[in-house]
Amino acid sequence: MRKTSTTLIKVLVTVALTTAMGSIGTWAQHAGHGGVPSSPPAPSASFGKVKGKVVELGQNTITVEKLKKHETEKLVILMDGRTEVKGDLKVGADVVVKYREELGNRTATRIEVQKPKEKKP
Repeated sequence: MRKTSTTLIKVLVTVALTTAMGSIGTWAQHAGHGGVPSSPPAPSASFGKVKGKVVELGQNTITVEKLKKHETEKLVILMDGRTEVKGDLKVGADVVVKYREELGNRTATRIEVQKPKEKKP
């Protein structure tokens, strides 16, 4: 009985040490700077596009009103130093705004002012 108990204890200790070493190895493999596991990556950005009329221009924002199922919806979109603007951007202009959305914020990547439609005589 004593030999069986000793063998069983050795097996349990070996399994415990192997498991612990495997966990430490995995932890070390995924650790960031300073030996601390790195945080999970930030969620990736999604991208979208909106067509509508500029109803307000702020220093760092554009508000676009779009028609959605016979109702209007206003979207406030941030602009930054990387926002590319094509055309004469002003209140009342028809625009197509391409944006990225991260952490609930929409930031314009490109704003294209649409040419006014010519009226037929």
